[in-house]
Amino acid sequence: MLVSVVVKNGLLRVSDTVFCTDIKAKVRGLFNFQGKSVREVFPGFPCQILGFSHLPEVGSLITTEATKVEKKQLDTFTEGTLNEGLPMIIKADNSGSLEAVVSNLPSGVHVVSKGVGDVNEGDIFLAKTSKANIFTFEAKANSSVRKLGETEGVKIFEFKIIYELFEALEKLIEEGIEKILGKARISASFPYERKKVAGCKVLEGKISKASKLRLFRDDNALGNVRVISLKKGKLDVDEVGQGEEFGVIFEPQLEFKPGDVLLSVQ
Repeated sequence: MLVSVVVKNGLLRVSDTVFCTDIKAKVRGLFNFQGKSVREVFPGFPCQILGFSHLPEVGSLITTEATKVEKKQLDTFTEGTLNEGLPMIIKADNSGSLEAVVSNLPSGVHVVSKGVGDVNEGDIFLAKTSKANIFTFEAKANSSVRKLGETEGVKIFEFKIIYELFEALEKLIEEGIEKILGKARISASFPYERKKVAGCKVLEGKISKASKLRLFRDDNALGNVRVISLKKGKLDVDEVGQGEEFGVIFEPQLEFKPGDVLLSVQ
């Protein structure tokens, strides 16, 4: 089993014994970002560890000692969102500038990593793995690092004026927020031509045939669905508004029951 990490402190070597909560593993192999086998990995660089029998939780700390964390620290990542909020990596030219940025970040931001100095290759691969943007304040990314970022699909935003950095962040957060266009509650379920029809009532806004719908149960998202049939009574309709009852067939045919909620999001 391969575990993707970024070395934060110290040197990681083949044959090291590493710990993660109650998991103990011996490093039987290390592979760099090109997939090549290496004997050791330096701080700031991503790699994959061969040797774990169980996959550590996303974001957990891996160390070379069971009770001490100051020798080597590695952040683990897997596919998917790590935390709620816009993931970002922050680099600044000095510790004072870094603190000024971090202490004034708007809500809706998740800091994957922060550090002093220019953007390096390790930052690029960490950003790619965690699906983060890189924001710099008075720090730079040289041409080779920027080219690597373009190759890996990582966006680097450089700023010399701090309020411009915050304005750009606010814009990205706003663009990433989904708008709720409508809300409907499922009140019945009945079969139709080997499919299930959800009988619903619009509580807020509107539901349209082109809507992107998300199915919820007790505030827990069950999945996204798309409308393949929308009827009001026996009539096919393009949309229904607040207070109206309708029947909808959606795909995929997720399991639903009366009381579940459909949200139309954009």
